[in-house]
Amino acid sequence: MLRHSYFRLFLFLALTTLAALACDFLGEGIPAGRGGGPAGWAPPEEILNAIWGTSASDAFVVGYYPGEDSTVPRAGLVLHYDGVIWSRMMDPAATAPVEINGIWGSSSSDVFAVGASVPPGGSSATAPAILHYDGASWSTLTLTIASLPSGADALPLTAIWGTSAADVFAAGADWPALLHYDGAAWAALPSPPSSFGCAGGWGSSASDVFAVGDVIYHYDGAAWAAMTTPVAAPASWNAIWGSSPSDVYAVGSALAIAHYDGSVWSPAPAPVATGQALNGVWGSSPSDVFASGYRLNNHGFSQSLILHYDGADWSPVAGVATWDAPLGRIWGSGAANVFVVSDDLSYRSEDMLLHYDGSSWAEW
Repeated sequence: MLRHSYFRLFLFLALTTLAALACDFLGEGIPAGRGGGPAGWAPPEEILNAIWGTSASDAFVVGYYPGEDSTVPRAGLVLHYDGVIWSRMMDPAATAPVEINGIWGSSSSDVFAVGASVPPGGSSATAPAILHYDGASWSTLTLTIASLPSGADALPLTAIWGTSAADVFAAGADWPALLHYDGAAWAALPSPPSSFGCAGGWGSSASDVFAVGDVIYHYDGAAWAAMTTPVAAPASWNAIWGSSPSDVYAVGSALAIAHYDGSVWSPAPAPVATGQALNGVWGSSPSDVFASGYRLNNHGFSQSLILHYDGADWSPVAGVATWDAPLGRIWGSGAANVFVVSDDLSYRSEDMLLHYDGSSWAEW
C-alpha cells in the first residue's frame, strides 16, 4: 500500500514537471521565479537590458538570448508581466537574430523597442532595428530613413523614449544622429548634435526633451543645445528622468547625480563615498526617486546599489549590497511597484530582476 502511494506521488510530480515545461516551451508561462517572484520569471542566461510598462499589470522586459556558438544567432527577448505571471512574447526559434536594448511606449498598444540585427556568431550589429507592438503582436519595422548619416545604417540603437505617440526619439551610443518618429515615419532630426554617446532621454513635451551621454542636450522643438552641467560632471551621464520640466534628475559614472530646476543644473552628492556608476533613475513623485547602479566593496568586487531620494536627502537602500551584480535600468508604476534589471552575466551565472513592493526589495 505504501509502495502504491509513493508511486502515485512520483507520477504526480513527474506530470506536474512535464506540464510546466510544456507551458514554458509554448510561451504560456515560464516556471516560477528563482528568487520568490511570481510564476513566469525568466530562466538563466538571458541578457536583460531594459524595462518599461504602463501599470502594475502591464510591464515589459527586453533583452536577448545569447547564441551558444557560431551557428546559433542571438534572438530577441520580450517578456510581459500581467500582474500575475510573466510570459514570453517572442518564440526564440522564430525570432530574427536581434538583440533588444531599449523599450518605451505611449500606451499598452503602442510600444516601441530598439536594438540591432546581429548575425550568427557575431558580436557586432549589422543594422539598427526597431520593433513595434500594436497590442496584439510584435513586428519589425522596415527603416527607410532619409538623410541618415554615413555609417549609421550599421550601428545599433540603444535607447528610445518619447512624449506621445507622435513624438518618439531613438538613438545609439555611437550614433552621429538622433532619430524621430512623428506618428507616421522615422527621420533623422535636422541639425542633430554631434556624436556624444547617447545613453537615454526623457521629455515632458515635444518642446522639452533631454538626451544624455557624454554631455546633456536639450531640445526645444526646433534645435538641440548642449547644457551647462555641474563642474564635477562625470565621464558619462547614463540615464535621465523627471517629474516635471522643473524637476529633472540625471545620473552617471562615479555615482554622479545632478538636478535641474528648470533653469540650471546643480550637483546632488551621492551618500556613498565611492562607487562605479549609476545606470538608471526613476521616481513616482518629486519626493520618491530611485537611482540604480553599483559600487565596489573593499575587495574590489561589485555590489548592487540603489539610492533613494525622499525629497530632502539621498540615502542608500539597506540590504541591496547583498546582491553582487551591477544594476541597470529602473522603472515603476507607482511607489509600491518598482522594478530594476541587471544584465551583466560576468558577475553572475544568471540574470536578475529586483522588485520593490513599497516596503522592501526582493529578487524575482
